[in-house]
Amino acid sequence: MMGKIYAEGIVETDISLEQQIRWHLKANHYPPVHESFVDVAIQAIHAVNACEGNTIIKMPNGIEKSAYGIVDGLHLDTWCYPSEEDF
Repeated sequence: MMGKIYAEGIVETDISLEQQIRWHLKANHYPPVHESFVDVAIQAIHAVNACEGNTIIKMPNGIEKSAYGIVDGLHLDTWCYPSEEDF
């Protein structure tokens, strides 16, 4: 819960999306998610925000998931604007 509140706060700052996601993956996950997932997370956010959440994205570990699945798994909904019903 605390991590979500902090994530919601940094969205309102001028910190770059890349830095916000990097922080989120390290600080709000245990164990921390490797920073090689930052670009994938950003791709997933952009796809969901473009209403293309079913887009398949290949992650650094070779697994392919939909943008919705990545957003859900990495708890990225703070950066997504479509309805939460989409998840």
